[in-house]
Amino acid sequence: MAGTDGAGHHDGRRAAVAMALVAVALWSSNAVVARFLGDAISPWMMSWLRWLIPFIVFLPLVRKPFRSARRKLLANARLLVMLSGLGFVAHTVFFYVGLTDTTAINASALLSLTPIWIMLILLARGAPVTPVQWAGIVLSIAGSLVIITEGSLAALLQLHFQWGDLAIIASGITWAGYTLLLPRLHGYIPPVLLMMVLMGVASIMQLPIVAIDLWYRGAPALDALQWSIVGYAGIICSFVGFALYNKAVKQLGSDRAGVFLNLMPLMTALESVLFLSEDFMGYHLAGMLVILCGLTLAVGRFRLRRPLAPPAQPAG
Repeated sequence: MAGTDGAGHHDGRRAAVAMALVAVALWSSNAVVARFLGDAISPWMMSWLRWLIPFIVFLPLVRKPFRSARRKLLANARLLVMLSGLGFVAHTVFFYVGLTDTTAINASALLSLTPIWIMLILLARGAPVTPVQWAGIVLSIAGSLVIITEGSLAALLQLHFQWGDLAIIASGITWAGYTLLLPRLHGYIPPVLLMMVLMGVASIMQLPIVAIDLWYRGAPALDALQWSIVGYAGIICSFVGFALYNKAVKQLGSDRAGVFLNLMPLMTALESVLFLSEDFMGYHLAGMLVILCGLTLAVGRFRLRRPLAPPAQPAG
């Protein structure tokens, strides 16, 4: 019996590792999907559909939990609007806008700086930072500058950056704000219900800008393949990736599961080379390594609990 229990435990851990890897691979593909669609759909419309589609598809799953948690949701209404605005609107819009002017590889590498933005926000609020952590923060930002300037000192001295890279950094900063606000929720709200509520609120919040986009550009003229890719971004990248990662967290713990998120820049790079024929340059590798070293020093063993969504996602 003991041997059987041990084998079952190991099988469960292997399954959890597989789920974490698949979740990270799905999230990594989000940037690839956006770059593949290109100008066929506007960033505003893509951001809106990314949350609207899974909200409509999976709404029947949360009808009963919604009724039982209605009072808790109303008590947190103001905070839920703020969370949705930061993590599901601003974060996603900045992400898709940035991808119109930068590569998927750049986007993923720059989004990996999110823990640094969290630390800097905490620092501004009076949290103590050790000299080693300061060194990690400086290293991580230096690594991002290597990627933004394509390893060119002249571009750095002239402050010549692509605005798309800056939009991706803004996307990471808004996600940092979302992450720090999340623990302020009062009472337990089931993760799936919480994500569905945030998706619904985000869909409503984006209606004005989507209406302007439709008036200015008209409805997106997508073919069947492009519509299926939009659906993939909403249902598979966002909702399925989230569900798999949550199951992995339950089995492995948030600390161990969080380690797999560090694979996102590498996975995005591999997917970008395979599906978009993007060039993986030496400055990409150098910048990623410097960022990774900086994160190791700055964050150390500390891992944020991420039961709700990925750091670049759910936008990225």
